[in-house]
Amino acid sequence: MRTSLGFIEPMQPELVGRLPEGQEWQYEVKWDGYRAIAVKNGDKVTLYSRRRNDITNRYGAVARAVKKLPGSSVIDGEIVAVDSKGRVSFQGLQNSASGEIQLAFVAFDLLSFDGKALLAMPLIERQKILKRLIRGSGIQLSEPLDVSLSYALEAIVQFGMEGVVAKLKNSKYSPGARGRSWFKFRVGKGQEFVIGGMKEGNPFESLLVGYYEGNKLHYAGKVKAGLRPVIRRMLYQELEPLITDKCPFVNLPQGSPGRWGEGLTKEKMKECVWVRPKTVAQVNFVEWTDHGNLRHSKFLGLRDDKRARDVVREA
Repeated sequence: MRTSLGFIEPMQPELVGRLPEGQEWQYEVKWDGYRAIAVKNGDKVTLYSRRRNDITNRYGAVARAVKKLPGSSVIDGEIVAVDSKGRVSFQGLQNSASGEIQLAFVAFDLLSFDGKALLAMPLIERQKILKRLIRGSGIQLSEPLDVSLSYALEAIVQFGMEGVVAKLKNSKYSPGARGRSWFKFRVGKGQEFVIGGMKEGNPFESLLVGYYEGNKLHYAGKVKAGLRPVIRRMLYQELEPLITDKCPFVNLPQGSPGRWGEGLTKEKMKECVWVRPKTVAQVNFVEWTDHGNLRHSKFLGLRDDKRARDVVREA
């Protein structure tokens, strides 16, 4: 089947509390970066976020690596940042211009090659072609982990990675679909949250974040760790145009500040500046408290590849 080369909406794994097991499944690293669709049409390369934003200029090193590939193709993968110790760091994507961080493109699926759509081909066959295609280009391959699920999870924990993705070996690629034959499991606690406000400071002290239940935004907690002065200034420039008089969280005020001061009472709300809930942040945390707030949270970076309305509390 011939196809025009262009953006293909990424297939998404469903978050689960336990991954499936069996010979029909393969396990891959859940890479902690930005999902990207790389489209190479002759000598022209375009990198798209999963929301179809053109991010080519932002990740020029990745675009140059894709340009080395023969022919024309559409590749699904993840843009990751690697620090000086070889560790993948999502926070490093925010500082990729510093020179201390190296960008890499980890490819895990081939959707089209030389005008031929490969979506209906089994995953393992698509990945065989992909492996041959990217050889010597500088693009990395997300190799399936040739071990049992228990060993895969053990290795992910040992190397400090985010999680594991399980995929049916014979699965077709279904653009825009979630789950069905792809599932993901997070090892650590962390997810995306919507920024709905700031606690006053210079220019602010902490972010106020939440998640959606239906059409309602629920407050989840304050995030202060990880906000270095340069990041605060950058974030304030992003959030200042969104400042509003209306609190966007439906479950505020809270009756108690909580054991660790994570709650937001009516009195504490007087110190807050509200913003329209448009911006998504990646946050790590230790646990959810009994009152439904985050404990020991840390800001990792912004996610412009995710829609605020898609952010829910993950199990």
